[in-house]
Amino acid sequence: MDARTGRDEVIRRVSMIAAFAMPLIVLSLMLRRAVNVPFLDEWSWAALSIALHHGTLTWPDIVAQHNEHRNVVANLIFVAIDRAAGWNILAEQLVSFAFLAIAQAAAWMLVGATTPPARRWPLFAVISLLLWSLAQWENFALGYNVGWNVCTAALFVLLAALAPRTTPPRLAIALVAMVLATFASAQGLLLFPIGLALIARDPEWRGVGIGAWCVVEGLTMFAFLHGYVAAPVTGNGPPPGAFVVYLLTVLGTPIGAWWGLAACVAVGALGLIGYVALAWRARADAGVLIVWSCAAFYALAAAILIARSRFAMGFDSALSSHYAALSLFLFVAIAGLAAAVWDEIVRVPRWKLVAAGIIIAYGVLDADLHGNRAWQLYTMARHDEVCALARHDDAALVTLADADTAWVEREAAALAAVNDLPYRDALPACATATPPR
Repeated sequence: MDARTGRDEVIRRVSMIAAFAMPLIVLSLMLRRAVNVPFLDEWSWAALSIALHHGTLTWPDIVAQHNEHRNVVANLIFVAIDRAAGWNILAEQLVSFAFLAIAQAAAWMLVGATTPPARRWPLFAVISLLLWSLAQWENFALGYNVGWNVCTAALFVLLAALAPRTTPPRLAIALVAMVLATFASAQGLLLFPIGLALIARDPEWRGVGIGAWCVVEGLTMFAFLHGYVAAPVTGNGPPPGAFVVYLLTVLGTPIGAWWGLAACVAVGALGLIGYVALAWRARADAGVLIVWSCAAFYALAAAILIARSRFAMGFDSALSSHYAALSLFLFVAIAGLAAAVWDEIVRVPRWKLVAAGIIIAYGVLDADLHGNRAWQLYTMARHDEVCALARHDDAALVTLADADTAWVEREAAALAAVNDLPYRDALPACATATPPR
């Protein structure tokens, strides 16, 4: 074995360890830290649970609009779990884990379709570290965020299915992914233009593929918009400069959120600059460029939509960790394009590459460490609130639901009446329990 072969083997093994260590860490943290108590938006499932146990649950309840979303997939997952085992936050988290595992498997197929063999494992490791980063800990800890993870999996599946070529089986898989994403969370609507762009690359199936894609999308949108109530438009919207700052903040969340607003804006801006620079270098390979640009488009378009709808909540809201599920795709695109033009990148002086690698690695590791701490604090807070409820301190309910006291007390009483109060089993032993870490 020569020196180059030995080095490549070391890189491959290290990449394999990096790629598969993070999902195991996330799974272990889910199992250790799950507290079976609903928090904030999760309380909107109380009505589904009560209706399910009274036998009055209807399809309109499942497809009901939530803000700008149709959380049909998440609602169906909740109902299936609740029917089988009662309201169980850990089960919801494990379903999220399963969808992210599907996303990782699809990412491997995507890498195989777009990247030379020697670069596949390092690229897959980078994508896996982004996918499982604790920077998006909220999407691991909150069962209600399963819809976001469905969208992540659906996009990876769509990209993996259509990146090599368009065939009827691949088109069918992509169509299923698009429909699931649309009814998982509002950002799933972005899969429609992404699919069109990928199908349009294939001259053999372009006509039939685009026709089928548009027909299915038309039917999907008809169902999505049926009874949909758009939020009223008030004022002239945010000032352009502030809008850009909010947008860049959202884009920078996978790495920069824990360093503050300015750092997050800088990370988002550098990410966009890096993508543009690499896309220009990769312009000779249009097929690969389009695939990874679709990932970047998803991140940018989602950030624009969030900036328009959430700006009034203040800049701090842009630092929310669950947005990392969207903006990670900008950095996925950067990694994919970097692998495509690696022969040009290695001509850069080695010290610059080493310095850049150290900075990026530090940012990713720091985001994981801060995300881990935030998840730990979240878990301890939920445990303390369950213990407060065990002491009949109903003020904890208001904290958990961030809602009117009378409403949340009424919902909790109704859940208790049908024996589906999630934290009921924890109450007797709560006083002596050790908070999960």
